[in-house]
Amino acid sequence: MSEENIANHEQDVSLGNKLSILRKELNLSQTDIAAKIYIHSAIIQDIENDDTLYIPDVFFKSYIKSYAEIVGLPPEEYLPFLKMKSKQRPKRKMKNYSQKPQQKRLGNILFFMTIVIILFALGITWFSVWKDNNQNLVEVNHYTATSESTTNI
Repeated sequence: MSEENIANHEQDVSLGNKLSILRKELNLSQTDIAAKIYIHSAIIQDIENDDTLYIPDVFFKSYIKSYAEIVGLPPEEYLPFLKMKSKQRPKRKMKNYSQKPQQKRLGNILFFMTIVIILFALGITWFSVWKDNNQNLVEVNHYTATSESTTNI
């Protein structure tokens, strides 16, 4: 092969193929690489087959970086590929796993319960004060003399 064909062939080789070739040169299996990166070997197989659309960007970049470090691929060879891939990959909207709506709902419930307890306490206080006022009332009829009794004396 001429040098021009070799250069074209190197450009045609994908990052997955490069990583696979380097892995095989080091006599490492996909399982070995997966164990070193702490991922499933099926992901390594997908990376080598360039079938990575379902892997989130954050993980994909770190997997490639770790894999490249293990097999000795310099960053200047895989970084352009990562930039190109990140532009091609569809952007996915992340799900919101925040508990803010749940916390807001809990806050509303606590506020409502606090209002109910305060109103209940005020009601009991008002009732007890009203009851005490009614018991302290003395009927004036017992202390006043009627006009007939005063004239008889």
